[in-house]
Amino acid sequence: YNYFALKSGNGTGKTATLALSILWLMSTHPMCRIQCTAPSEGQLFQGLWAELDKWLRASYTLKDSILWTQTKVMMRGYEAGWWAYARTAQAKPGSQASESLQGVHSENNMAVIDEASGVEEGATAAVLGMLATGKSKVIMAGNPIRKSGLFYDAFNKDKHNWRRLHFNSEESPIVDEKYVERIVEKHGEDSDEYRIRVL
Repeated sequence: YNYFALKSGNGTGKTATLALSILWLMSTHPMCRIQCTAPSEGQLFQGLWAELDKWLRASYTLKDSILWTQTKVMMRGYEAGWWAYARTAQAKPGSQASESLQGVHSENNMAVIDEASGVEEGATAAVLGMLATGKSKVIMAGNPIRKSGLFYDAFNKDKHNWRRLHFNSEESPIVDEKYVERIVEKHGEDSDEYRIRVL
């Protein structure tokens, strides 16, 4: 599979999975170009980009070969053509979000979509458009909060094209049991909140 979709409850490591996927591709596929997006700047930079920084700092080897900046991570010595770039999917007034995500092509492309259920249809269409050439991959993750869009379709009508993963917060060794208990206590096990945030 080249297309991966991960739906999950909270706290299971979705963002860490995406960050490690970026570092894996950068380490194993020369001259790759990775477009990374999320519904808002806060989700992209305080979530995914901060997670990338964390794993780079923890690595004895990658931090010497990959340069991290506020919007881009690059292979040292190949900064112009071997990179991952953060571009928010949130449209600025008077512009289309999809315009900022178009026009990137290389032999090894990857699109990374964090909080994918909240990314607008136009932005996901633009990201997928970059996959027309090369050995392209897509990995997206999020809580299943919407019943439409690319993320929803990956688990429903388009599921035959996707390798689908599901992380349940109740089964995760890194999710605090008290978190699950609080969600159940506040919303009940029959609630959408429980299904989205836990299951």
